[in-house]
Amino acid sequence: MNEQFHACMEKDSDAFSAKLQNCPRDELYLITPDYLTPYLSYIKNNKRLFRTATENAAVLGMDKSYDRMFRHVFTPILDRYGVLQQDRPYIMAFYIRGLMAIISEWLKNDCADSITYVTGVIQQCVKMPQSETTNAV
Repeated sequence: MNEQFHACMEKDSDAFSAKLQNCPRDELYLITPDYLTPYLSYIKNNKRLFRTATENAAVLGMDKSYDRMFRHVFTPILDRYGVLQQDRPYIMAFYIRGLMAIISEWLKNDCADSITYVTGVIQQCVKMPQSETTNAV
């Protein structure tokens, strides 16, 4: 499941990685429809599998999946924002677990709400930074 998910999400991974390194800092904000729509679409299209995965995260090794996401997506962003190493585990635990809580709730309701609606809920929970000095993912 993890490999299939990453294959779907990494179709343009080289371009994505280059963008993380070179884009203006205000474009590093990943809670936008551009990033969330493919992610939520994949989950909705595979909702039975993801429901099982969220209920059995430890058994299925979901931590390994998050570790890969850390290295390829979040670490470059945190580097660009200069987030201290000692703060990163806390920030990412909050971010990942919060996102997974919303997705778990959506899955419980059989993904009845639209992807646009769920994206809006996620965006409400994780507000876009208001200034250059704000640390965000």
